[in-house]
Amino acid sequence: MIYPGFGFFASIAPTEPGKAPALATAVEEMYAEFAKAGATPEELSVAKKQTANFLDETLKTPSFWLTRLSTLDYRGLPLDDLINAPAQYELFTAQEVREAFARYDRPEARFRFVVTPRS
Repeated sequence: MIYPGFGFFASIAPTEPGKAPALATAVEEMYAEFAKAGATPEELSVAKKQTANFLDETLKTPSFWLTRLSTLDYRGLPLDDLINAPAQYELFTAQEVREAFARYDRPEARFRFVVTPRS
């Protein structure tokens, strides 16, 4: 089910089971640092290129359009927002990304799962 206004940042990484707690702590530390310092110009450039490639491929698939068109009214989005998404992503600045991340990366909004195999 989709709830307007609810999204999340997620990190998923494989590691040895004994190192999982340390990895989870390291990810939280990286999130805290990102909330303070944000992305470097190089990191933002790479992220924009990856997003452009992803959108270029995704926007060609019927499943993308089926999913998005079925929730346009529910989410209150105009069709132009979908069509113009690739151009909009190019306009984000490093400061805007950092501010948005910092606004939503709050301790009370976090959940953490560490999944390891049974002994």
